Amino acid sequence: MKIVVLGGTHGNEFTGVEVINNLKSNPVNDAVHDYELIFSSPKSYENKSRYIDYDLNRSFGTDGKAFGYEKTRAEEIRNQVSGKFDFLIDLHTTTSNMGLTVILNYKNDLTLNAACFLKSKFPDLKIIMGSEDGSRSPFVGSLCSAGLTIEVGPIANNLVKADLVFTCQQMVEELLRWDFEEDFMESEIEVFQTTESYYYPEGNWYLHPNFDGKDFEELSPGTPIFINTDKEEKSFESEKSTYPFFINEAAYFDAKIAFSTSTKTTIGELKSTR
Repeated sequence: MKIVVLGGTHGNEFTGVEVINNLKSNPVNDAVHDYELIFSSPKSYENKSRYIDYDLNRSFGTDGKAFGYEKTRAEEIRNQVSGKFDFLIDLHTTTSNMGLTVILNYKNDLTLNAACFLKSKFPDLKIIMGSEDGSRSPFVGSLCSAGLTIEVGPIANNLVKADLVFTCQQMVEELLRWDFEEDFMESEIEVFQTTESYYYPEGNWYLHPNFDGKDFEELSPGTPIFINTDKEEKSFESEKSTYPFFINEAAYFDAKIAFSTSTKTTIGELKSTR
């Protein structure tokens, strides 16, 4: 099998770049797969910015919104990756208190089995099922029919933490050494199924300090989630509980996205609904 690993898709997320550079200097000699390493966005990395003209990880869909450097770079990566690899790993960091996380964009066996395998190696790992949009997806993961995004944090942009670099690199190396053939108790492996994004109210509102940082903890209806300078509160309005993540993610602040929501399911249930 052929695997491609990308780091630095966002230029202000340094962990993936460190992993790519480390693996170039010290190849995984006992890997059971052929693999290639791609430094996704050197220009935005040098600029210490998420992107130059347009978010690279929103530049691979069919909506035609990408422009400038990222449009050109997306086409270069597409030509390098599309149709040439069986599995794609994209390395990211988050400012949210999400710990060790993988995001899945497909429900196929390779992707789901890889998530199970990583969970067996890293018990604290959280698994998120993203939006499965196939070729319409704007994310770099759409270039392969199987793969996952590794998100590690919390960490501020433009910083490096040794433990996150080492853990992220270990996850990649474990996948490169694994034959993708193991069986797992899929009915017992928890997945957070993405439902929607939740936005800040109009006006000068903040995330409530009792809610901020509570990624993956159950959020019940009526729980205060926003507060303003007058100490007025707004509560979570819903008929059902949810499990929030990407709470107070810096990259989403300009879009007024406060957090994403999810429901709990299992790998086994995901396989049964394909």
